[in-house]
Amino acid sequence: MVEKEPWHLDKKVPISLVVVLLVQTGSFIWWASGVDSRITQIELDRVKQEQQIVTNNDQFLELNTKLTRLETRFEYWEKAQQEANADIKILLEEVRD
Repeated sequence: MVEKEPWHLDKKVPISLVVVLLVQTGSFIWWASGVDSRITQIELDRVKQEQQIVTNNDQFLELNTKLTRLETRFEYWEKAQQEANADIKILLEEVRD
């Protein structure tokens, strides 16, 4: 039976290669953590924007309701003004006669 040797690093592998691989692995982990933090920040910003959109929509609906009320009041005042003008014309004609 052939005995298997436990895994070990061969002496033919230069130390500089091991160091480069370790540095490269560390750099990749550092880069990935930076990407993760940026994605987290983007997700937080997106939630804030969604909340702002909801707030803006609520404000828009409120302003739309107020504008509708103002238009109704304006139409009423305009009609009242026309009726007043008609009454004034009638009174002026009666005074002239």
